[in-house]
Amino acid sequence: MIVGYTKPVTQEFSGEKQKALDKLKSGALLCSSENELYRRWIFAFKKDQNYPIETLECDCGKYTRKHKAYYYEWALEYRNG
Repeated sequence: MIVGYTKPVTQEFSGEKQKALDKLKSGALLCSSENELYRRWIFAFKKDQNYPIETLECDCGKYTRKHKAYYYEWALEYRNG
């Protein structure tokens, strides 16, 4: 991260990781049960890239177990920009 710059520095990823990030930025929710790597990728997006991604309990109805959903909080990026 560049000192004095609060917006995330965008980094291009490859394959499914980039598709997941594009899906988040488009406003869609990512269900953690759809791909076991989502949790790891979201952690990296938040920690390394400083993206404003929030977590909530998923209510998709596809799975009986409790699981998480992730969404891109564009308002935080807009406010911090």
